[in-house]
Amino acid sequence: MHVIHIYKTYFPDTHGGVERVIYNLTRYTSKQGIKNTIVTVAKKPGIHYKEGVKIIQLPLSFEYASCPISLSLFQQYHDVLSEADILHYHAPWPYADFCHMIKGINKPTILTYHSDIIAQKWLKIPYQLLFHAFMKKVDSIIATSHPYLESSRDLAPYQHKTKVIPIGIDPTAYPSLDMALVNKWRTQVEEGFALFIGVLRYYKGLKYLLQALKDTQIPLVIAGSGYLNESLKKQTKQLGLNKVNFVGQISEEDKIALLYLSGVFITPSHLRSEAFCIGLLEALMMGKPLISCEIGTGTSFINQHKQTGLIIPPANPAAIQNALQTILTNSVLAKDFGKASKERFDQYFTIDNMGEKYMEEYQRLFS
Repeated sequence: MHVIHIYKTYFPDTHGGVERVIYNLTRYTSKQGIKNTIVTVAKKPGIHYKEGVKIIQLPLSFEYASCPISLSLFQQYHDVLSEADILHYHAPWPYADFCHMIKGINKPTILTYHSDIIAQKWLKIPYQLLFHAFMKKVDSIIATSHPYLESSRDLAPYQHKTKVIPIGIDPTAYPSLDMALVNKWRTQVEEGFALFIGVLRYYKGLKYLLQALKDTQIPLVIAGSGYLNESLKKQTKQLGLNKVNFVGQISEEDKIALLYLSGVFITPSHLRSEAFCIGLLEALMMGKPLISCEIGTGTSFINQHKQTGLIIPPANPAAIQNALQTILTNSVLAKDFGKASKERFDQYFTIDNMGEKYMEEYQRLFS
């Protein structure tokens, strides 16, 4: 069986959550005998292979409202996708919807619905006709959590053909804990710090996290890069915060070391653009206490209030400060949350759990 995944970007150009989901899913299903191909667009096009998966990067023509447009994808749509037994789209990418509706191939289709369109709300008005035509045409829709399925207005008309398959990750795909790196980081960061890992984007709520640290001695490590990097550093200076450490983009080895050392992992995302959060899931895997905001998405499926951590109101610096102090000053509570985190990961979020359910859906569509 040949499954072709279609998404707007992929490794190594970007390292977001959807890219990691596609990587983990293709890695798992390839071991089950599925032939996987990933079709995407890039400034530097080409064809290469990663762990046996073919990656076709078509030339990026231009971007409009954060939506990559590739004229080559439209022109070569049949040539590139005709060998598929199943087309697996990953949304949102409106241009892929357009290509499918205009140049569509009569193949079984599955759509993993990662997120509503949030930032470009004005685009949703002209996009609605295309969106609903595409949603009606696909054979199967996958939501990544029950909270997102229940709270998404866009998914509401299609619940009859939507299933929930939680995102899973594979601990064996991560490097082992390197104590030499742990000791290196111990010289650079304060023990028991709060940790954020992710792309520095508008919906991550980091400005509220920094506001929460004013007049406290809570140490914070921010790992990741993005267009908000300089403005966040400027805000840190304006607030007079001297215990915030921006460490930039980090390796997987460094990520494991920082998670190991951290006292709590925080995802202060305040908008629904944060549909799931792989960073939060990785912290769950590592058995860390968690803090997240209630935004009606998968973050509240990963983190369970007063079980694996604390769930607080969004965009609320006082609530963030209180949650951080509650966990960082109570080692027994933090340990209990951490133990429950690992247990929850093993129950719901392994790669086997996700991969087996997708395999069942592929077999159903293929038969």
